[in-house]
Amino acid sequence: MVESDVSPESNRRIFVIKPNRSLSWKQSKRVFFFLTACLVAVGCYFFLLGAWVVLPFAGLEVGLIGFVIYRQFRWASRQQIIEIEDNTVWISENDPSGSKIGFPAAWLQIKHNKDPYNWYPSRLYVGSHGRYVEIGKNLVESEREFLAEELRCAVQK
Repeated sequence: MVESDVSPESNRRIFVIKPNRSLSWKQSKRVFFFLTACLVAVGCYFFLLGAWVVLPFAGLEVGLIGFVIYRQFRWASRQQIIEIEDNTVWISENDPSGSKIGFPAAWLQIKHNKDPYNWYPSRLYVGSHGRYVEIGKNLVESEREFLAEELRCAVQK
């Protein structure tokens, strides 16, 4: 999903690229608690039948499901931010490293590499002077093409 914002008082344009999340954090917690309740009910049932060995494995399942839901939500909340100013294009990600890469707008190249057989998704690179950054990895093909065209228009102005 691509969100765009134009600052009217300055010549600044911002693109925010993020995955299309299907669940919010609140909904993810609800799914986790529902699955936990089901696993606890099954574990208690087998415990009452005398198969107490099931309980530690049910606990491991709950922990693993919680870890996977948390990691998936962290991945889904990642985003790339592209800021286009008068003479510089800044690309950053909201990951823990917090790296921010700048390119001169006059020399910026936007490369949209497509697979000739349409077997693989295309790749969108932005950069200059032999240094490129891939953007829009989590976008669908039509969104990637739209982003490439919008970036070209924004840089040319």
